[in-house]
This record gives sequence, structure tokens and C-alpha cells, in this order.
Amino acid sequence: MKIISSGVVTNEYNDVLVMQRKGSQNWCAPGGSPEKGELLTDGLAREVLAQTGMYTMPIRLVSADFGQDGLHFTFRCLIRGGDPTPSDESPQVGFHKFQALPQPMGELDEVRLQQARNHVGPAQWQMKKGSGAFGAVRLLQGVWRRFGNEQPASAPVAWQVEVMTAVCDTVGALVCRDRGLPQAICPDHEPPWDTAAKLVQGYKFSQIAGIYIEPNSTRMILVFADQVAYRAEIPAGLDSQHQAILQDMRLDPDVTRVEYLPAVS
Repeated sequence: MKIISSGVVTNEYNDVLVMQRKGSQNWCAPGGSPEKGELLTDGLAREVLAQTGMYTMPIRLVSADFGQDGLHFTFRCLIRGGDPTPSDESPQVGFHKFQALPQPMGELDEVRLQQARNHVGPAQWQMKKGSGAFGAVRLLQGVWRRFGNEQPASAPVAWQVEVMTAVCDTVGALVCRDRGLPQAICPDHEPPWDTAAKLVQGYKFSQIAGIYIEPNSTRMILVFADQVAYRAEIPAGLDSQHQAILQDMRLDPDVTRVEYLPAVS
């Protein structure tokens, strides 16, 4: 599956950093695809620097959408330094008011920017139907529609995306299978949240708790969780790696973790 990330960077005046793509001349938030074994946040910071000259730190996941080009994540980012500087990929770069974004800009590119501007609350995932588009309203939501026609500057790495679920039954116990949390490989044509829903039919999850990367590989695991899982007792004998993920989740329930996959003990 192809993975793309974009960064929403705002300055002290709440103006947002956007760039013009060299080929189409469309405007959008900077971003690109992670390299093999690279955290989404590290890859995004690298791409933003190369495209705009700005040093940034991705801090919060805002949205995830799925389409014919793969899975796209949008992050809010802090500025660490630099000045807006054009590059080979982006002949024009600059900060603009959210109310006066430069045109032309793809509909979904603008939706992502506005979601990042207005988002509040903990990491949540949900689908919201709108007029001609599927939208998201909180820290992490699915936009169930096709990407725009833009293509990344280079062919992105193909990732094996897996889903893991941390949900609880009616008595508050974690649902486990074979001494581990339910887990499955996501088909390239299917949104990960659909795969997760099939994995735990009859149970509901409310957010993506974590995005984990296996070091030096193209394996990514998305952890879908319900609110009860953050305080549920971890079963004795549970897979050690799954235990570490559950403990990691509890460090900050309001934030989607972006981490390397814990080592197996």
C-alpha cells in the first residue's frame, strides 16, 4: 500500500504554509512518502524541509483518508526554524491566510487544511458524509473518497499495512486471540478501518491509538482502540510486544502514537 503524509504548518499569525506543485501548478500542503523503515513524522519533516526550506516537528495527527493512490495522513506541525524557500518540486512557497488560500487548489487538499485548522479533542476516527465529499471532524477521521489527481514527485515505497485492535467486551476485558490482540494484514484496496471492523465484528473502536513501524522494513501497524482499552487490565501471558503497545498507548490517551514497533522480548 502506498503511504503519503502532509504537514499543516502555521506561523505566529496563524497563516498556513502551502506550496505550488511544479507540474500541475496546484497549491497544497507540503509532504511526501516515508522511506523504508522511516517513521511517518520523520519522513514528513524531511519532505517539508526539502520542499519549503522550513524545519518542522509533526506533533499531532489530524486526519487519514484512503483512495486509489493509497493511505494519506495529515499532521499539524510546529516550526523549528528556516524561511520559506522554493525548490525544484515547488516553484512557489509561502504562508497564506486560511480564508484566502491560493488557487488552484484541489478540493481534498483544502479540506485537509481546514480540518487541521479546526480540529480539537483526542484521536478519533469516524466517517462523515458531506456534499460531494466524505469528511472528518476531529483529530483522526477517515475521508472516504478518492485522492486528487496529484502524484508524488517519486514513486513511494509499497508498505505492508496491518491492523491491530484493542477493544473490550461487555465486562471490560480486552478481546484477545491466541494470547495476542486481534491482528490482520490490510488488503491494498481496502481502508484499514474496514479491515479492523471485520476483524472484531460486534465491537466498536473509536480512534487510532498508534501507528507503529518495524525498523528497517516496510511493515506498518495501525492500532484501533476503544476508550475502555486504555484502562483495561492487561491479561497475564499476553504477547510481550502487544503488552508494550498497550502500555505505550496509556502514556497519553489523547495522542495517536507514532513509534517504532517495540522489540520482542
